[in-house]
Amino acid sequence: MTAVEQQIQQIRTALGRIRTIKKSLTEVAKGVAVIKAEADSLNTDIQSALKSIEQTLSFVTSESIGKEYQKNI
Repeated sequence: MTAVEQQIQQIRTALGRIRTIKKSLTEVAKGVAVIKAEADSLNTDIQSALKSIEQTLSFVTSESIGKEYQKNI
């Protein structure tokens, strides 16, 4: 094998490694997309639960204030 042929083989090997890296990156990106979607969904669920709790607390607080007001009349 000549020096040029050896270099060509090294280049082909390097290109194969690049393909392997790119395939791995594609798989990682897919995993990241799934994780992001789950995080977004979880964030929405938490925001909804928080809003519901805040509304309940607001109702209970205003109801308590109304009862205190009625006692003082």
